[in-house]
Amino acid sequence: MDLNDKIEMVSQDDTIGQTTPDKGELDEALKYAKISLKKNEGLNDRGGVARDYSNIGQLLKDKGELDE
Repeated sequence: MDLNDKIEMVSQDDTIGQTTPDKGELDEALKYAKISLKKNEGLNDRGGVARDYSNIGQLLKDKGELDE
């Protein structure tokens, strides 16, 4: 699998993680945000990692679990 394929996979996880909160599925969104984070860390994508941490923080806030 080349780098472009890996980036596309991260993008798909990120998209799922961002659309599921709109459906009220915060736990599922959090799961995909964490998957995206791990993949972005593996790709050394600092911008993606920052975005993932921001998404995770917002999801935890929405769940009332920000102190995690």
